[in-house]
Amino acid sequence: MKIKSYLFLFALIIILFFIIGVRYGQKVEQANKTINYYLSLPPTKPPEPTISKDFLSYTHTSCGVSFVYPAWLSKEKETTVSAQFLNQGKMALFISCDKITPTTVVSDPNMVTFQKKNFNNNKTISFSVTKSLFPIIEKSLELISTIK
Repeated sequence: MKIKSYLFLFALIIILFFIIGVRYGQKVEQANKTINYYLSLPPTKPPEPTISKDFLSYTHTSCGVSFVYPAWLSKEKETTVSAQFLNQGKMALFISCDKITPTTVVSDPNMVTFQKKNFNNNKTISFSVTKSLFPIIEKSLELISTIK
């Protein structure tokens, strides 16, 4: 009797493994069908950025400064000691190598004001730029010599 009960138990275990294997195979097959569906879809075109990628270079020889700025900024006013750029009628960038600092001209809390010393011409250049443009201006800033 004992051998028959062991054989019966062994047969039940084999049937259990068979059922588990079939269920696992069904799950794998479903996953493969899903993956194959996604792979069969054609690639979509990535969305275009809403802001233009065009950049322009600006050089102010009197102050001895050069930098890159977005093309959507418009140069409003340029004198021998300063330059002003606007974005949709609002000040976006102001540079000055005059004794007047941009803080006296620009009092917007969304603007970052900083100064750089140009040792080539011994002038201190003051910048006032919007927070969104600050990294671009800072990374592209070059202090140039005005002596020819």
